[in-house]
Amino acid sequence: MDGMARSPERRSIEALTGLRFFAALMVVVSHFPQIIPIERFQVPLERQGAAGVTIFFVLSGFVLAYNYAGTFRTSTAGTLAFMRARIARIWPMNIVSLAIATVILLWWGAASSPATWIVNLLMLQSLVPTKMMLLSWNPPAWSVSCELIFYGLFPICCGVLGRVRSANRLLQLAIAFFAIEILLFSVMAVAVDHLFHEAGRSQQEISWAIERAKSFPGLRIWEFLIGCILGLVFLRARAGIDGWWRVLDRRQTRDAMLAVSALGLLALLLLPLAVDLPKGGLLGHLTTVGLYLVYTPLAALIVTAVAWGPTTINPVLEQRSVLRLGEASYSFYMLQWNALLIANVIAGRTPGWWLPVAPGWWLSAAAILVLALVPTPAAWRRYRASRTRPCPTSGDRKGTVRRALSCSP
Repeated sequence: MDGMARSPERRSIEALTGLRFFAALMVVVSHFPQIIPIERFQVPLERQGAAGVTIFFVLSGFVLAYNYAGTFRTSTAGTLAFMRARIARIWPMNIVSLAIATVILLWWGAASSPATWIVNLLMLQSLVPTKMMLLSWNPPAWSVSCELIFYGLFPICCGVLGRVRSANRLLQLAIAFFAIEILLFSVMAVAVDHLFHEAGRSQQEISWAIERAKSFPGLRIWEFLIGCILGLVFLRARAGIDGWWRVLDRRQTRDAMLAVSALGLLALLLLPLAVDLPKGGLLGHLTTVGLYLVYTPLAALIVTAVAWGPTTINPVLEQRSVLRLGEASYSFYMLQWNALLIANVIAGRTPGWWLPVAPGWWLSAAAILVLALVPTPAAWRRYRASRTRPCPTSGDRKGTVRRALSCSP
């Protein structure tokens, strides 16, 4: 795996940047189902947002493995530099969105406890998936809290996975990780159903508790690890190593993967409308969890196909405007709750029809401001490169770490 050490030739995969925007858009739209005037479609639309989060987690693992594989071998310096870079990337927008939410909620007198505010500030709320914690201040930030946990574990996970040399073993590990995810989600659903039923809670309360439990990093890290494996496989393929992945070199295969994913997402959207699925009891909860778990292989197919080479949708994802939106997707995602709060403030003084459309207007305005005023990561990298000397040779350990960080996604 020495050939997988970070090198200047490891360029950004632009299609994945564009994919980030559409993943964020899926989540945001699911939080504002009122944009669909037909009430029957609103609940399935809310559930579909989960696909966007899963795509984020798989994509994150893929991109980090692609950019940082081989960086953490020699000492802890690379790990510390990696964590500083990741925190510097996600924490500032967390502070901005939290500050906006804090001002509005304090004004309304609807603020949560100071303890929950501190946990949100530290981005650790996903470790305590309770109603009081996850619904406080900026609820969508739970997924970024998971990402922070994944970042902390990534150097170890990447080092262990990077030692797996067998192509078949990597595929087996990915399947095993998905099986573990299925097992853990199923055990969680059974345990929550049993404990809450014994406590006399309603079926609705049990459903909400299961939804909140999905935010726990221990249940979601398997999506991230599957992404890491796909990133390592991608690097091996680019290094010319033969394996089962060679079938992905054919564009027909990649387009077929996207077609299967699209049909799967459509089926998950329409199935609750076409079939009377169980809605209560243990069977209903397991059905909900089972439908949700299907997003993991679909996300893996999408990320792999888009990253591997040209597909039918890559020209769209690589459009300049879409790339800019992809670079702003994190800000777009983190500001969505602020947009909803502001929309509710406006709705209190304007006709009721404004509430469904106001979030869209505010999010559009926020995205435009981000695109116009906030330098993109690529712009920052070019600025830093212009102010520093050329990186040392690949034999220089610090130079290797610096190149990896300067080219990070």
